[in-house]
Order: sequence, then C-alpha cells, then structure tokens
Amino acid sequence: MEETKIFYDEKWNKRAWRSIYSAYGKSPYFEFYKDDIENFFTKKYSSLFDMNFYIILYFFKKFNIKTSLIPTTNFEIIDAKIDFRNYFSKEKPSIIEDKDNNNEEYIQCFDDKLPFFKNLSCIDLLFNLGNNCYNYINFYKK
Repeated sequence: MEETKIFYDEKWNKRAWRSIYSAYGKSPYFEFYKDDIENFFTKKYSSLFDMNFYIILYFFKKFNIKTSLIPTTNFEIIDAKIDFRNYFSKEKPSIIEDKDNNNEEYIQCFDDKLPFFKNLSCIDLLFNLGNNCYNYINFYKK
C-alpha cells in the first residue's frame, strides 16, 4: 500500500468530499470539524498509505486513543488472536463483541427517515457527537 499512488485526475477526492458534505452538512458538529476532514480530500498525498496513515492519526487524537502506529515494511503475525485481516466482511458476522449488541443510539443525520446504524463510521461519530465521541467509545470498551 505504501507504493500505491493516488490518481487525482478523475477528481474522486472532490466527489468524496461533496458526498460527505451532503450527508453531514447539517449534523451538530459539522462546522467544528469540517475543515479538518475536508483537508484530507484537498491535500495531495503521494500515496494511499500516507493518506490513510494521517487519517488514522487524526481520529486516534480526536477519540483519545493511546495506541502507537508503527509502519513496517513487511507483515509478520505476532499473535494469531489479534490478526483481524480476514474477519471483516459483509458475509461474516462481526467477531467484535459490542456489549450484547446494544450500542446506545445517538441522533444521526436522516434519523427521521432511516433507522439507527451502529458502528457506521468515525466521521459519523465525530460530526454527530463532537467531543462526546470519546465518552461514547470508552463506555463500550468496558
């Protein structure tokens, strides 16, 4: 992934930002974080790895996650119990325990038309809960 270059000629980044803006523009905390998130789509990263790395670091900081990210050049399985590469798919049920499937619901965009979607995205938490996303995440870690 470090060598995967991003092709900007098709303007995918502008379309992606417009989609986020359209979906979350009226969310409670959009104005507080929109410039940060938009920057990920206006800045020209040299590789997909760089873009993903900086996005992950941003959300770690916003969610107060104290985990180090150490890039490596090759993948080694240190502990098979924490190798989650093949566990996330639509076809398989989640192996991540989420307290008996009872995530506390919060107001999401379009909640008057759509049901609550748990575990939707980092952006959803940030734009809808703001600084409270830290408390939301930590409540479910216990």
